[in-house]
Amino acid sequence: MLVNNWLNAHATGSTALENVFQRRFRPEFQPVFDAWLAMDPFNNPDAPPGPLFMPDYPSSLPSSADELEAEADQQFSEGQAAAEQSAAYVLNTVFLAMVLFLTSMAERFEWHPLRAAILGLAMAMLLFAVYHLVVYPIIT
Repeated sequence: MLVNNWLNAHATGSTALENVFQRRFRPEFQPVFDAWLAMDPFNNPDAPPGPLFMPDYPSSLPSSADELEAEADQQFSEGQAAAEQSAAYVLNTVFLAMVLFLTSMAERFEWHPLRAAILGLAMAMLLFAVYHLVVYPIIT
């Protein structure tokens, strides 16, 4: 933004405003800016379009952007793993609730083979849910 403001001040011929913006440049940027001005960018068509396009501009943004992107990818992966684990726990809760439902429904039937079948299904679901409770990692 400072370079754009400097260019606007230069275009309007306001030397005092140019100096204000130029004093606010970062110290590592000033030599690059001076090298760009030395190329006479307003008359030389081969000059870069701005000091930010100079090859010696020491921008720290690409390396920090890569680091931040890697950190974001890691956090996203951890979030996905946590979401999948949460979904597995919710599904296990549904199985346990179904065990309670089937157990209470089995009492309603007078015919013993049907009652035994429902309780057998409830027992199978209970064993499945307990197995997953033992296998799932505990989140702290």
